[in-house]
Amino acid sequence: MGCLKCGRDVGPGQVFCQDCLTEMQKYPVDPATAIHLPLRKNPGPAKRAQRRRPLSPEEQVKRLRARLRGAILWAVLFTLLAVLLAYPAWRFLTHSEKPIGRNYSVVITEETVDVSRETSETAP
Repeated sequence: MGCLKCGRDVGPGQVFCQDCLTEMQKYPVDPATAIHLPLRKNPGPAKRAQRRRPLSPEEQVKRLRARLRGAILWAVLFTLLAVLLAYPAWRFLTHSEKPIGRNYSVVITEETVDVSRETSETAP
């Protein structure tokens, strides 16, 4: 049976271990105080840990191949995701937008220079 406070194994007929008894003696309780002890089920014999049988070489190879396939699948998915996310990022970073108010381009040719001279000569 185990101690009701800490769970350590105690002898037959005992409810608390010696450490818990000395700790509880520091804080005495009136003997007329009613207490309720929890019901304890008999845990039965302790279960033994089951050992796994060693894998045969064929089973080891099969398990390693499955792990390798899983690793390759994750690598392919990660690479695909990286490419899908890298393309829009590359487009965003390399796409040169014109500043606000500059959504036009000026090309100066000889014709535009001549036109501007004619208009300035004819202007009063």
